[in-house]
Amino acid sequence: MTCRKLQPTQQKKQQARMSTAPFALETPQTTDGSQLQVKVTELDEQHATFMLEGIELGLANSLRRTMIADLTTIAIHSVEFEENTSVLPDEMIAHRLGLIPLISEDLDKYLKNWQRDCTCLSYCDDCSIELVLSTKCTQVGETVHVTSLDLVITPREDGADRGDVGKPVLFTLPGGEQPGVLITKLRKGQEVRLKCRAIKGIGQEHAKWSAVSTVGFEYDPYNRLGHTDLWFEVGTDPKAEWPLTKNAKFERPPLDDEPVDYSSKPSRFYLNVESAGSLKPDDIGIESLIVKLASVQQGIQAALGEGGGLNPDGRNTPYTGTPFGGGGGGNTPGSRPDGTYPSYGGATPNTRNNFSEWGPPAAPSNPPGAPATNGYSSGWE
Repeated sequence: MTCRKLQPTQQKKQQARMSTAPFALETPQTTDGSQLQVKVTELDEQHATFMLEGIELGLANSLRRTMIADLTTIAIHSVEFEENTSVLPDEMIAHRLGLIPLISEDLDKYLKNWQRDCTCLSYCDDCSIELVLSTKCTQVGETVHVTSLDLVITPREDGADRGDVGKPVLFTLPGGEQPGVLITKLRKGQEVRLKCRAIKGIGQEHAKWSAVSTVGFEYDPYNRLGHTDLWFEVGTDPKAEWPLTKNAKFERPPLDDEPVDYSSKPSRFYLNVESAGSLKPDDIGIESLIVKLASVQQGIQAALGEGGGLNPDGRNTPYTGTPFGGGGGGNTPGSRPDGTYPSYGGATPNTRNNFSEWGPPAAPSNPPGAPATNGYSSGWE
């Protein structure tokens, strides 16, 4: 998987290897990535299953972790309530809104700034997307379901197109219905009016920004490495302790008297990705490779003293802090470039309360008598 242009002879060899290796029953012998092969075996709107060949276990697991925690998406970060007479308190509705998946494809194209790095005082059209919700039940005996379908995006002030970025994801049920994500229910006379701000983030900061619901992988479906040789139930067949999965069809069954090579390493992995809806499942794998390579590039440049390059979250600006918002230096989630924070609490004009999904920042963690800094404790979640 390189970006260099192949010569005609090399292209034929590459095509032959790509067409036969995914179906080869023998697992690759190399694990250094020099013969990396990728094959998608199943794909639908929410799931993708694919094989990775020619890499070691640590790299396969790092890609899984990158899919969970390092991909950039958009999610509702703050909620401003104008009216809420439903049975649910403001905090619970704000929490539910934050977990609604929003479309994040081509995110950097339509939302160029990160809110924590933007030069605006609080929020603007370059670092956030505003969504409004206004629903009221007026009929006696009627129950109004307030769902993600009731969220409406406010157009940009300059009239520029945003595409579908920021729109709530629609999930199709087996019967073809698209009911939306339920937020709350209203009865006669109850009303909900609010404004939301959605910003970019990564799963390391909060689970609402995670692009996947789950990512799992398996290897060695026939137990060639003898995982059950040292432990299995007495009186049972060791093979019964390791049931075959559907991925066994991609490998050759071992012979009954075939010896176990305890020095061998797994080199073929079967990954199952379930998208949360913000990104397409087949794009998640590509994005994870880009982000992982960017972090490797940054590490190499840092070791060589060059600096710059891409950050682990894909941004092109120098990365000066931890994404968790640890104390001491750097930009933290929700902070401005100068280290200060917008106000998330207290009453504001023409509103009742202003709640953030995470709440206000923690108090400065400096001990009494210590020099003042802009460091905050990391208790964001």
